[in-house]
Amino acid sequence: MVGPPSWSHDEHPSLDAQEIGAVNPDTPLEVLRYLSEIPNSSIRSHVFSNTSCPPDILSRNEPQDQWHRGIIARNPNCPVQALQQIAWDEDPSRRKAVASHPNCPPLILQFLARDKNGPVRLAVAQHPNCPPDELRRFSEETGQHAADEISAAALSHPNCPVDALCRAITPNSSLTKAIEAAVCHPRLPVEWMELLISQEPPLWSQRVAENPSCPPRLLLQLSGHIYDYQVRGAVAKHPHCPAEALRVLSRDPSPFVRYQVIQHPNCPLELLDVMVNDEHPEISAAAANHPDAKPAVRAMWQLAH
Repeated sequence: MVGPPSWSHDEHPSLDAQEIGAVNPDTPLEVLRYLSEIPNSSIRSHVFSNTSCPPDILSRNEPQDQWHRGIIARNPNCPVQALQQIAWDEDPSRRKAVASHPNCPPLILQFLARDKNGPVRLAVAQHPNCPPDELRRFSEETGQHAADEISAAALSHPNCPVDALCRAITPNSSLTKAIEAAVCHPRLPVEWMELLISQEPPLWSQRVAENPSCPPRLLLQLSGHIYDYQVRGAVAKHPHCPAEALRVLSRDPSPFVRYQVIQHPNCPLELLDVMVNDEHPEISAAAANHPDAKPAVRAMWQLAH
């Protein structure tokens, strides 16, 4: 492995040595500062993308560094001062880099939320620090494909306001990507889940069953969904599926659903004794080879197969 280079200003390192120094995260800071000032644009680009590049170099804002602003904005060490400057850049890809930076503060995100460029706004909607008011506004974007993507991103955001989630859902309407995001959001109130499982088509119920906050009583109710095995399959895969629902689903006519019961981490042990005799060979094998299957049950299955 090539170690970090070290040389003084009166030396003239080769281009290969300069490149090695520019990309190596173990390069001493004084060498990185030296390389950031040489005329070679490619070497400076490597310095600006180096994860050990110090903030004072990234925020230097020299005229010869303007072409590297996108690279600077993508560096995890990029200081807020530099991000604020690049947020005004004419190139939307650079503004997007700012909106995607993990340390981008809410004030800059709020500024970029009004950007005319769709990918920039999408990056804002996906950012962990996106202000709730902007998420609420993004959730109402409609029309173009980019707007639908932004709306779905906002409605999927962990901090999306509850009122925005409820406002986005229109019962008896077709499920768009944005509405699906709202139905699956953990902050969706239970009363809305109760309303949606009474709607058609069954895809509403399936998305409710996929919601990580769906309460056990609704999962038990959905385990008896007679129209769509995918709804029942979603119930069987839910981490909070109650044992009573798993017992009901263990007798489901769909092999897909029964197999999900076997795979559930809270599958009641007594079901393994029964499902080892399932007519579907994959389900029978899964029950016999389950970590908690009784040795005698596993041995009997092995003799039979």
